[in-house]
Amino acid sequence: MRVVQINGSYGMADSTGRNTAELHQYLLEQGVDSWVFAFKQSGDASEYRQVEVLAEPFSRPVHALLSRLTGLQGYYSAGPTRRLLRKLDFLRPELVVLGVLHSNCISFPILMNYLAKKKIAVVLVLHDCWFFTGHCCHYTAAGCSRWETGCGHCPARREWNTSWFFDRSVRCLKDKRCWYAALDRLAVVGVSEWITNEARRSILKNAVEIRRIYNWVDTKRFRPRDPAPLRQKLGLGEEKMVLGVASVWSEGKGLGMFIRIAREHPDMVFVLVGRMAEGIPLPPNLRAVGLVKDPEALAEYYAAADLFANPSVQETFGKTTAEALASGTPVLVYNTTACPELVGEGCGRVAPLGDEAAFSAAIPELLAQGKEKYGPVCRAFALERFGREKSLAEYLDLFRAMARG
Repeated sequence: MRVVQINGSYGMADSTGRNTAELHQYLLEQGVDSWVFAFKQSGDASEYRQVEVLAEPFSRPVHALLSRLTGLQGYYSAGPTRRLLRKLDFLRPELVVLGVLHSNCISFPILMNYLAKKKIAVVLVLHDCWFFTGHCCHYTAAGCSRWETGCGHCPARREWNTSWFFDRSVRCLKDKRCWYAALDRLAVVGVSEWITNEARRSILKNAVEIRRIYNWVDTKRFRPRDPAPLRQKLGLGEEKMVLGVASVWSEGKGLGMFIRIAREHPDMVFVLVGRMAEGIPLPPNLRAVGLVKDPEALAEYYAAADLFANPSVQETFGKTTAEALASGTPVLVYNTTACPELVGEGCGRVAPLGDEAAFSAAIPELLAQGKEKYGPVCRAFALERFGREKSLAEYLDLFRAMARG
């Protein structure tokens, strides 16, 4: 069986790039003729064979500009897409897996028409909601459900894939509906129960299969560790450490809330991992350490924390939450989207959505009970629900079924 993954990124610096790399490695180990085509990489893409990066120097910025001018994300980059199709013509895969592709990297019309014409089975992996909306990647914060009825009057036009002038959400949703209907075989993977159920109400509802396969965690890397070396590096004494992790910190990810809560708890140290705009005034007990690209270093932060807090209002999975649990660290989340299904009994707390006071009050309550109470339960829950081998085996089972037709 020959399987091709197509994703915007490949490598360990972001969660979907990491997923792509780890799934590719697993498929090769299982004897699958696995290939990956990506449009940017972090680290050494030659770590595994059969990985190609289809980057062109000017394609992405031109695509980004045209997308902003026209409101059409994923309609440009014809050159890189045709290069990709020539590769597919040579490989003749039984199955193509599509990941995150709304990053100014590919022409969806060209790709989808090709896959339909060649009658290649397709699996969409829903790391966000873009595959079944007319514009946005997430809609919960905007309180929008127009994706169920055809989009239009998009409240997120200037967010996500920004459109400066036009609302093209109606056209884009219609196009996606037509592309999916033309495919010979389409399966959909949701990375949580929440997004899987959303897909069943969307333009994807007629897929031959819609299956939930949780994102996995490398539980050998993300595990309980001695917290002393990192705490010493951070200059911490007996203070409790509350950790937050995001690729990019924004209001939607809870940056403003972290700042306010840190001011309410001056006896604690709040550590934020991830990119952050310069010049934001932070309280003295909130430390922004930037993006941590090395997974081993990131694992040390999870294990050193006394509590992991994720105040995001919209997550299709929440891999940072799962990684914290695997590290034996209790978690605090809001009751929204996929967040609560990641918090097993005895693994932390789920606060009412929008109740910042309750979220803040839960922090000292959880810390008072001690990490020792939560650690073994968190670790066991993560091993049972987010184990790497379990999720990867479910992908392989789906791929074999789709390739057989």
